[in-house]
Amino acid sequence: MAYSKEQWDRAKFLFELGYPLRDIEEDCDISHTQISRKAKQNGWEKVTEKQAIKADVIALEKENVTIQAKKVTVSQRVATLSDFEITILDEKVTQETGLSSLILNTQALAVIRANESLTRGTKKAMTKVKQYDGEGRVCGETVELFEIDLDPMDIKNNVEAVDKASITLKVSERHAPKTEINNLNAQRNKTETKRVTIVRRND
Repeated sequence: MAYSKEQWDRAKFLFELGYPLRDIEEDCDISHTQISRKAKQNGWEKVTEKQAIKADVIALEKENVTIQAKKVTVSQRVATLSDFEITILDEKVTQETGLSSLILNTQALAVIRANESLTRGTKKAMTKVKQYDGEGRVCGETVELFEIDLDPMDIKNNVEAVDKASITLKVSERHAPKTEINNLNAQRNKTETKRVTIVRRND
């Protein structure tokens, strides 16, 4: 059976990277005996530098996974701050490091907040509550926050916000992450089976 040049080039590189003949056979669909014969005929050798490059790439990718996980955790904590506080924090971090923080990027935070809203399936709403004195007269009012279910337009806006920010941040080339789409579908199903009535209190 004739094998293509690409198959042999791939087999040679895998051989140089130190992979066993059986593994190369499975990967390249070439008999391990033929690979062994070809290696001896052409003087193939295990290449220490190429193996070291592979090891360094794998180690770097593992470190990157850890860094990304830490970045998500820190970003979620930052997202609990107000925009005003984040602006000040961004200024100080930039001053002290000389670098612009991606974690404090407003679009990155928009992705986190939109995703959290989609995951919860709710959003914050405000209502004014009148305050009364001892004689039952209105003496002022306060604003209270409460959670209400997302309606279909809220879900659509959140997903679009995530999609747009993801493209800008180069998280996604064309579409928002699948988690947001799955959340959208779940919330749409929930919206179809549940109607929510919002009652303003003490208006």
